[in-house]
Amino acid sequence: MFDVVDETGTATRVVPQGPTLIVAVKDNCVGCSNFYAARHPGFASFDVFVINTDDVPITNSAYPIYRAPELLTALEIRSAPFYVLVDGTPPVVEREGLVFDVEQVLAELR
Repeated sequence: MFDVVDETGTATRVVPQGPTLIVAVKDNCVGCSNFYAARHPGFASFDVFVINTDDVPITNSAYPIYRAPELLTALEIRSAPFYVLVDGTPPVVEREGLVFDVEQVLAELR
């Protein structure tokens, strides 16, 4: 269970129900923008949460953009671009790594 805040300031408590991909991004990152600019069908089996680590708003995302500093701290994500796949109850980190490209992340999750 974790809390996220969307770009409008609305807080939501998230209770993962299956594989959950948490992706830390920032505005001035090419690998990040390749990830969030369009929804890739390869991620359809995951709940995807894109977390902005910058103060600069991200406006061109196909995914909702959230802020979740406590979640990033709990997962030991110190900077973007980085992803963590969690699953199970309680959630366990299954995979983690840098985000260079959408296809690279998909390959690492297979």
